[in-house]
Amino acid sequence: MGLDRISFIKLKTDRQFVAGCGNDRLKRTLCRHVVELAQGYGACRSGRRRERGRSGGVSELGFDVVQGYLFGKRMPLKKFARRALTPAVTGQE
Repeated sequence: MGLDRISFIKLKTDRQFVAGCGNDRLKRTLCRHVVELAQGYGACRSGRRRERGRSGGVSELGFDVVQGYLFGKRMPLKKFARRALTPAVTGQE
């Protein structure tokens, strides 16, 4: 395939493979192979998740970056800045 001639910067793994990889042996094996491939090329390893919450084993597999909706969906920069600068309401005194 000539992969040695391609310069990888980042190798991103889609959420259909990453989601549930902590409990699914086949997905976990595939993710490990993707991580090894990226490491071999010196590329950033990115795992994509959509669910909120824990990364569910993704970082333990060797991904450098876990992308997803942990804090919220994509939004314009101005909206993000407003949210980031607005104090959170916790309901606790």
